[in-house]
Amino acid sequence: MGTASADENDNNYPINFKRYSKSISSAGQLHDRHISFIRDENYSLVVYLAFDSPDDDSRLGIDKLIRGTGARYIQLPVDWFQPTPEDYNHFVGAVTANNERNILVHCQMNFRASAFSFLYRVIEGDKNFQEAKENMLSVWTPNATWTTFINEVLSLNGATGRI
Repeated sequence: MGTASADENDNNYPINFKRYSKSISSAGQLHDRHISFIRDENYSLVVYLAFDSPDDDSRLGIDKLIRGTGARYIQLPVDWFQPTPEDYNHFVGAVTANNERNILVHCQMNFRASAFSFLYRVIEGDKNFQEAKENMLSVWTPNATWTTFINEVLSLNGATGRI
């Protein structure tokens, strides 16, 4: 399955939404207006990879709203300036522990989420490295911090490719 994407204005999709397969997608920030999207897409697990911002009151109670759709909601705050291999390990642990089939990974702009989705697909999902890399690069080009993080996680997990 190829990558499908949508702008935030398309059918009320979140910003930078990417569907990689029937089992994993990534997106930017979710707000209360995206609850019907979560329900309609039948997500069973939503993973948020950022810290909450006190300046964004449109996210207040988003965890409860998402749980109201029947999906599980997990927040794993990843420091934008200092992502770690442990962050990735926590992510894999959360996904594995929940044994989910339709996962949405999100953050503010889908930068962290697309990077973690790339890593998960390559390391855990046995996905074609080049295709997964192109999918991530269609969202953003990782800066030096994130390139180092991604390559470190790939190396620690025995993957041969590098970005």
